[in-house]
Amino acid sequence: MFYKEPILTRIDDFDQKGKMTSVVMLKALENLSVNQATFVKDDVMEGKRRGVVWFLTEWRVEVVKTPRFHDELQGETWATGKAPASRTRRQMRLLDLSDDVLVKAEACLMLYDLEKKAVVGITQDIFDKYQPEEIRQFDDDLPFFRQGEDFEKTIQMQVRRSDVDFIGHVHNTAYLEFANELVPDEYLKTKSVKSFRVVYRRQLQHGDIFEVRLSRKDDKLLMGIYKDDTLYAGVEQTWE
Repeated sequence: MFYKEPILTRIDDFDQKGKMTSVVMLKALENLSVNQATFVKDDVMEGKRRGVVWFLTEWRVEVVKTPRFHDELQGETWATGKAPASRTRRQMRLLDLSDDVLVKAEACLMLYDLEKKAVVGITQDIFDKYQPEEIRQFDDDLPFFRQGEDFEKTIQMQVRRSDVDFIGHVHNTAYLEFANELVPDEYLKTKSVKSFRVVYRRQLQHGDIFEVRLSRKDDKLLMGIYKDDTLYAGVEQTWE
């Protein structure tokens, strides 16, 4: 089942060049998938009350053309898969009014029991609600995220209350915000982000002190988010 809706934007969704930021792209895509969940009666807040929530394990985003201020946008999303499993993939994209793809994304999610602190299988009932399609936007799976130890810049940060979501953990888009603090100024002035990936390993909590470390590999910026030298999340970006 393909779910589609208009995407409304605000002035603070755009940078100084009038381009939609990568964090806002993620938020728009996430809200799109949440709205579909509500539509198929898999309500996110109701799931939390039952103690079972969807957790993201990875985002993959390709920017075909950066949305700009005054662009009229619509979003489309659908689930993929042939049978219930421990994880599922969701396809999302931002389109213009001519249905040209501006941003395409894939998210990997799992159902998580908050009380047991364990992954639970996706039931046939939940699987059927989404009426999954077989169309994926990416033909390959990305390799395991590895950053290495050749860091050119490191900053220390602390988790704020505003970084914490309704589940009580640092919200998934906040990790991209943390990583973006290390994007070089020359990239922000002269380049546009063309693809990015966020991989989640562990959950930061309110008050945690952590480090963001920047390295480069080929044409990619790699940002690792570490607490006590343990990788909690990884971000990979390409710019041009």
